[in-house]
Amino acid sequence: MNHSDSPTGHSGRIAGPITSSRDRPYVEDRVGFVRLSAALVGLALLLSLILPRISRGGTALAAFTPPEARAKEIIQRAISAHGGKQAWLRKKDAAYSTTWTHYRGGQAKVTSRYVVKFPIAPGQVPTVVEGDENGKPVVMGVSGSRSWFHVGDERYEDLDSLKANRAFVRRAYGLLALPFRLDNPAYLVSYDGEEVRAGALVDRVRVQGALEAPALYLFDRDSGRLAGMGSSVAEPPTSTVSDFHDFDFVDGILIPHKQVFDRVDAATGGRSRALTVSVDVVRFDNGFSPETFEPPLPR
Repeated sequence: MNHSDSPTGHSGRIAGPITSSRDRPYVEDRVGFVRLSAALVGLALLLSLILPRISRGGTALAAFTPPEARAKEIIQRAISAHGGKQAWLRKKDAAYSTTWTHYRGGQAKVTSRYVVKFPIAPGQVPTVVEGDENGKPVVMGVSGSRSWFHVGDERYEDLDSLKANRAFVRRAYGLLALPFRLDNPAYLVSYDGEEVRAGALVDRVRVQGALEAPALYLFDRDSGRLAGMGSSVAEPPTSTVSDFHDFDFVDGILIPHKQVFDRVDAATGGRSRALTVSVDVVRFDNGFSPETFEPPLPR
């Protein structure tokens, strides 16, 4: 047999692969395919590490979602956790009694009781607060750009009084209407980060309204529900923080029956009690007339 015809050639070794110029494109394609396969395997490994964090709604998702969109997602999740938008809007109005206790030097000093009334509808709604302060009847209200504040027979119409009155009435309204009232296109919202509050991970959402000061709302990462307001670690921090407690469903709506407000020492970060607010008795669908939410007539 001719040695040149032997499959092992003259040396008796197995011949190497064919590498003629005609076959090089095929070889290069195979090399490219191997490299692409390796890259896809690496990508799959990377996703296997990232996706579990995203599935828990954690920081990985926040990093890839614009702040406004992330904030809206958190608000919508909170609305579902508190009973759902449709369950809220099916109710015509709400009234609840509430107790506010102010603290000084760590001691309770003044306690006031009020009844808060408002219709339930999308967007801003009028709100009236009736109560008793130092033995005098008090009527406060907000309706659109209007605001009124009466103590006994005296009307307070100076700018500072009306501004403080508006803030108080909105806070009273929010005790029951949060987080539903945040579902409002008139508000500018953005995700502000996360922190640990009372051992639980919470997400911060910054909210800005046309007639309201900017506010920070906190939402529990696990349950989605509203957890508090303000933050001592945000940028910039707030001088007051609050926490919501004692959640319970009333006619299908999740309500925090207690809210505590603490002052934060800017130097030490320590907290001291400033106010506690309780939601006592809640009633929906009271049949209020539109006149309920108008300012009292002058006497």
